[in-house]
Amino acid sequence: MNHRHAVLILIMLAFTFSSSDAIDIKDVTFKIPGFGKVIFNHNQHFKQKSIKNNCKVCHNAVFNLRARLHYTMAEMGKGKSCGACHNGKNAFIVTDCLRCHPVKDINFKVKDAGDVKFSHALHTGIYKCEDCHAKRYKPSPKHKSISMAQMEASQSCGGCHDDKTAFTVKGNCERCHKM
Repeated sequence: MNHRHAVLILIMLAFTFSSSDAIDIKDVTFKIPGFGKVIFNHNQHFKQKSIKNNCKVCHNAVFNLRARLHYTMAEMGKGKSCGACHNGKNAFIVTDCLRCHPVKDINFKVKDAGDVKFSHALHTGIYKCEDCHAKRYKPSPKHKSISMAQMEASQSCGGCHDDKTAFTVKGNCERCHKM
């Protein structure tokens, strides 16, 4: 059985009918490398007035299960997949990252300098996700560590932690590193 057939079977199995003939559709979890999990709530979407309990409004008109399963944020911003409705007019815009992408603190293991705990809650209260993720830090399972010298040269965290926008990475070790 190929990948597409397996996906179609899983989608069909996700539909269960209760005694009242109401459709209960299971959530779908997308694992996004570098960004964690995004959970798509079928029931929440299915109840929307624009969908009116009709699967065909999305499948395969907007989200073609036979073509592909993953779309980039850039593609969604141009109206593909979720972006067909999440355009800021019909529903919240896809660039409202926190609505779909859960964030948590990230612990960076730093040998011989004390680990660093990055607070998403603090930073997303001040900045937009794309302020860092498009310019300063591109999440990836293959992401390489940035040295302090690189940060002092305005890379990664050092792009903002420059003593102008935020406290400098130079000489404030205890502000980030657990000593």
